[in-house]
Amino acid sequence: MLQLFSTQTYQDKVDAIYKLLNTDTDCPIELFEWRMRRIHCLNLKIKQRSADMGRREEIY
Repeated sequence: MLQLFSTQTYQDKVDAIYKLLNTDTDCPIELFEWRMRRIHCLNLKIKQRSADMGRREEIY
């Protein structure tokens, strides 16, 4: 049987990346773009995991 885990780990990672974006104001544009892409990918995982668990599909 497939065991579905909570989305909390993904949400924690998104929070950590947002904190980095807020504190590191002079980062190179490539790093900023990578972080934004990572947030986007994690939000997609949260959305898919929420749908699999029967909860509302919404972006964190």
